[in-house]
Amino acid sequence: MAVILRRLIAIPIKFHYSLMDVRVHDSHRYPSHLRVLGRNLSLKCPNPPSFTTSLAMPKDYENVMNLMCESYFKYEPSIVNIGLSGRAPASLMHFVQEHLREGMTLVARGQDNCIVGAAINVGSCPWDPERAISFANCCECGPAKDLIKFYAYVTMQPRLWERFCVLKIFECCYVTVHPDYQGQGLGKRLIQESWYLARDCGYSLFRIDCTSRYTAKIAENFGWECVYKLPYRRYIEADELVFNFLSPSSS
Repeated sequence: MAVILRRLIAIPIKFHYSLMDVRVHDSHRYPSHLRVLGRNLSLKCPNPPSFTTSLAMPKDYENVMNLMCESYFKYEPSIVNIGLSGRAPASLMHFVQEHLREGMTLVARGQDNCIVGAAINVGSCPWDPERAISFANCCECGPAKDLIKFYAYVTMQPRLWERFCVLKIFECCYVTVHPDYQGQGLGKRLIQESWYLARDCGYSLFRIDCTSRYTAKIAENFGWECVYKLPYRRYIEADELVFNFLSPSSS
């Protein structure tokens, strides 16, 4: 999904979507019911949980990687649907580590100061999908290769760089919350504060690809318009279905 950052307040956009989709959204208008609070970010909640959020420092990267292995690589629908649940292929770990080094990852900490959630954000350029495909063809095979090529395909299809005449897009690439802390609005908070970070860094476009119904619901509640969608069951590589283990959370 892509979000234009220049217009901050307007009427939320409603949209419809089919089951088991990957969704890319575009919000030309920031929803009026959310507050833009500047660099000192906070989220108003009736009974706010005891979480703090901050930019990840290099010393945090190992803990973020551990969290990705404990939660994202076990439960993320695109990974489950392709049959890689519980595995962390070296190629995917390579991309996560590369993205962490961009320095735009946000982490959430619990009362014990442990990292319990993360949003790994990157600056996405037009040549990145082709670079990912070349890497997959050289360094990977099987489901991991198919998954990297799928991500690249979804990144390219909306043609957002051309559509909005930008060279670089802020992409909220991975969002994960430890299973023990899910259901408390932490994923929503990380996505919202990623939006703030994009704005404060001077980006004009924000993108998040919703590979599960949870992230799609968050985007819908923010009023972000879906600009591209692709059902997992319709994605074909080399005349074969790629996603053969569709999970309920994909719907």
